[in-house]
Order: sequence, then structure tokens, then C-alpha cells
Amino acid sequence: LLHPSRLFSHLLQSFSAQCARILSFHGKYYNILLRYIIAGLIDHELLAKLDKEIYELISFLPKNMQERSGVDGLRNAIKNMLHNWEETKEKVATVKEARNIIEKFDEAERWNAVDKFFDIKHAKEDLVQTKKEKAKANLLAMSVTILSTISIITLVSMILVLLAIERNTRKAQ
Repeated sequence: LLHPSRLFSHLLQSFSAQCARILSFHGKYYNILLRYIIAGLIDHELLAKLDKEIYELISFLPKNMQERSGVDGLRNAIKNMLHNWEETKEKVATVKEARNIIEKFDEAERWNAVDKFFDIKHAKEDLVQTKKEKAKANLLAMSVTILSTISIITLVSMILVLLAIERNTRKAQ
């Protein structure tokens, strides 16, 4: 018989091994997702709201397209269009905005409207990202310039101080 502490340890290792087999079966991304869920970093309600908004957007698309591509196929296509946005709140807002815009189009033109909407939205996001990167580059250049100037002033000051010390010590000799 095993000591109770060893029995618990053995059971825990066995359970961990089974969990590892299950997680490796589903792939590394499932493991990462599970860690985020356990840590409380993923908001389940927000993800459910995103799916709800996507399904509402799909409900505005033509019925023949829903039957041909399947609701899950359209859902995956829309989720792929949302790859530029990392935050789930931004994704929800973008899907809501798309839905509000395509409501105004004829049913036959709605998928093209969704496609164009995301193309324009991606272009805007890319432009914003480019501006942010330029601003970061400018800030870095300014910081390097200021730091270099301060370093040069410090070095010149140190040289002048050392010359003054040397001159004062020569008079004493």
C-alpha cells in the first residue's frame, strides 16, 4: 500500500498525464486557450457576444448564400476578416458597424458590401498602424538625439572640470 501523500501524488501525476495527452491531441493552441481561460484572461461573455453579433450579421446575408456556404463557413469567413483587431471589444464593435451598414443594401449586394466594408476598415487600420509606427520612429529619433546631446554636454563638462582641476593643482606645485 502507498502512503496517503504518495497516493495523492501518484493520482495527480496520472491525471496530469491524461490531461497532457488530451491537450496534445487537440493541439498546442487548445493548451494555450485553456491556460488563458483558467487564468481568467478570456471573457466568456464577450466571446459569446461576438458570436451573437456575427450570427446576426449572417442573418442579414442572402439565404442562398447561407445555404451554399453554410452558417459555420460564413462565421469562419467573418472571423478571418476580423484578424486585424486583437481586442474582442473592437471585434464586436466592428461587426456591429458592419451589420448597421449592410442593412441599407439590397439582400443580393450584402456580401459584397461586407467584403468592401472590411477591405476599407483594414485599409484604415493599416493607415492608423503606419502612423503609429512613424510616430514611434520619430519619438525614438528625438530621444536618441536628446540623449546624444546630453551625453556630449556631459563629456565636454567633464573635460572642462578635469582641465580646471589640473590647472589649479599646477599652481599649487
